[in-house]
Amino acid sequence: MTGIVFTHTLRASWKHTAAWSLGMGLFMVYLAFLGGSSDVVAGYANLLQGLPEAMTSAFGADAQMMSTTEGFILAVAVGQGALILMAQAVSAGFSIVSNDENNGILDLVISLPISRTRYIVERGLAWMLITFIVIAVCCLVPPLVLGALGVEAEMGMLVAGCLNMYPGLLLTSMVSVLLGTTLRRRNVAIGAAAAFVLAGYVFNIIGASASGAIADLLHNLSIFRIISAEPIVNGNFDPGASYTLVAIALICFAGAVYRFNRRDIGI
Repeated sequence: MTGIVFTHTLRASWKHTAAWSLGMGLFMVYLAFLGGSSDVVAGYANLLQGLPEAMTSAFGADAQMMSTTEGFILAVAVGQGALILMAQAVSAGFSIVSNDENNGILDLVISLPISRTRYIVERGLAWMLITFIVIAVCCLVPPLVLGALGVEAEMGMLVAGCLNMYPGLLLTSMVSVLLGTTLRRRNVAIGAAAAFVLAGYVFNIIGASASGAIADLLHNLSIFRIISAEPIVNGNFDPGASYTLVAIALICFAGAVYRFNRRDIGI
C-alpha cells in the first residue's frame, strides 16, 4: 500500500512532533508577550543604539528593526530560535535512516516487500512534514497571542519571517540524511552535521561584523544570512535565495537516496 511508511513514520514520531511543537510554541508565546510590551521593545532598542554597529549586525538585529513589535519578535525568533531549531533539523535528518540502522532494525525493515527508494523517500517526506509542523506552530503563535493581547502588528510579516526559516532547516535535514547514508560511522556523521550548522552560524557572524572580500564570501555562504528576517522587516526580501536552499536540499536528498540504494546496511 502506497504511503504506509509515510503514515507509520508520522504515527511513530508523534512524541517528537508534540515535544518540539510545544517547546517552540512556549518560546514564541514568551517572545510575543515581550514584543507586545512597548516598554520592553523600546528598552531593547535603546540598548542596541548604544552598541557598536558591527556587534548588532553580527547577531542580525539593529535598533531600527528592534523598535517595532514584529521586528523584535522576528529578530529573536530567527536569531536564536533558528539555532535551536537546527537541532531538530539534524535530528530529523538522522531519523530518516541512520537511527534505525544504528538500532539494528533497518536490515529487518528492508527485508519486507518495500523497495529501498520507497522506504527512504516516504520517511523523508514524513520528516519534512514534521519539521514544517513545528515551523507552522512558530508562525501561528505570535499573531494569536498578540491578537489576544490587542497589540497591533504586521501579522503577515511575522508569519513570513518565521516561515522563511523552513528552507534552511530543510537543507540542514537533507545534509544530515546525506551524511548519514554516506559515512558509515554515525558519530562522525553527526559531528559533520553539527560542524555544518556551526560553520553557517560563525560565517554569518563574521560576514556581518567584518568587511572585505573574504567576509562577504563567508556571509553569502551562511544559511543564517538567507533565513534572516531583517530583509522581510525592511521590505527588501528576495525569495530567490530561499528557493535555492530548497533546490539544494532536494539535490542532497536525491544523493541520499542514491547512496542508500548502493550501500550495505550495518547490523
